Amino acid sequence: MLIALMVSMTMVSCLDSNDDEQLSDKEKQNWLMNAAGTYSGKLYWFDKNIDKTKYPKQVDSLVVTTKMSLDNTITIYDFPVKLFFKSLPVTKNYTEQQLAELSADELAKLKRNDEIVKSAEEVGTMDLKMNFSIFTAKNSFLYYYVAPNPVRMTLNFGGASHDIAIAFISMTRGIYSSNKNYIQIYEAAIYDGKDVNGKDKLLDGKALYDNNSTGTELQDLIFEFNGEK
Repeated sequence: MLIALMVSMTMVSCLDSNDDEQLSDKEKQNWLMNAAGTYSGKLYWFDKNIDKTKYPKQVDSLVVTTKMSLDNTITIYDFPVKLFFKSLPVTKNYTEQQLAELSADELAKLKRNDEIVKSAEEVGTMDLKMNFSIFTAKNSFLYYYVAPNPVRMTLNFGGASHDIAIAFISMTRGIYSSNKNYIQIYEAAIYDGKDVNGKDKLLDGKALYDNNSTGTELQDLIFEFNGEK
């Protein structure tokens, strides 16, 4: 699915041209009435811990439900919180020999990440909410922008509680056609508490996504839903 996502993104990006069909407010409302509803399907993500020799694409999935509402919001219900932290390196990604070769600071960070993931697992699931806006339709396909809301939670690690926030790229895409819905989101950053100015502070001082992110790095940040009414 994640390979298909990259292809679909290329196809959708072709819509960013001057020949996009400009929908009237009435047309947007009609499309919205058709698209609104509850969808059952699967959430897909890349998992580098899957045995590549058995499953070359290393893609995992989970059955979830989403709701597309008339107020231009989408909710993915029961999103596993631990997935927001799957891009963090943890000790199980390393052999004993590799762990022995790490510096004390590097090993401490890995163990901290282990605690973050464990705490996220204990939280369980949360509903992921996002806003969307229709921008065009071609033939029987409706295309819309998606802007996920930040997800906030409290996790316990390092002997203390931490206010954690997950941020996303704000203008990814969704496609609706014939009672089927496809949604893609990109995780962008993990924040841990506030800085001296009261702004969210990046975990380890670095975002997960930036303009220089490689394809390998990006695949670990993509989530996509594919479902139908």
